[in-house]
Amino acid sequence: MVPLRMKFFPVAHKFSYAPLEPGQFRLLTISTTRKSFEVEQGRFPLDDAPAYDAIYYTWGPKEAAVAVRRNGRRWTISLRLASMLHHLLLYRPRPGTHKIWIDAVCINQEDDAEKGRQIPCIRTIYSEAQRVIIWLGEHENDSELALRSMPNLIGKLNGLGDIRHLTDLPAWPLLA
Repeated sequence: MVPLRMKFFPVAHKFSYAPLEPGQFRLLTISTTRKSFEVEQGRFPLDDAPAYDAIYYTWGPKEAAVAVRRNGRRWTISLRLASMLHHLLLYRPRPGTHKIWIDAVCINQEDDAEKGRQIPCIRTIYSEAQRVIIWLGEHENDSELALRSMPNLIGKLNGLGDIRHLTDLPAWPLLA
């Protein structure tokens, strides 16, 4: 498999977000070739969205940042997000166009009013996604041990049937 080439730029500018209408959310459309990718951001109705993957990842430190191209403009993202995008696209089975939702990018983090409207929609966004992908970061310390434990954990969770009710338990905030 050929590694993807990420385009990094020395200077980044703040990305300006187009305002969302009620009932809308943003998705990233990632167009990949065998060696690189481009990112476009669009607004879609929450109740009639195209197929997309929702990405959950740990944001990491803000001070580490790089710039890539989004909608033809430079865009600053964290090294952790850049790494996640690189790995996500590296393991795509074929080149093409993929829609993804990432909270740190698809919600304007500098607009408190927008965050206030979008955060209540997150449960719907994740539940309506075609897939939810969890990115824990690059390999560190004993992360292989955690990954080897995942099939056992998934097997146990599958045996519980519908586990959505677990988020209603009083201890859930301690687990999340």
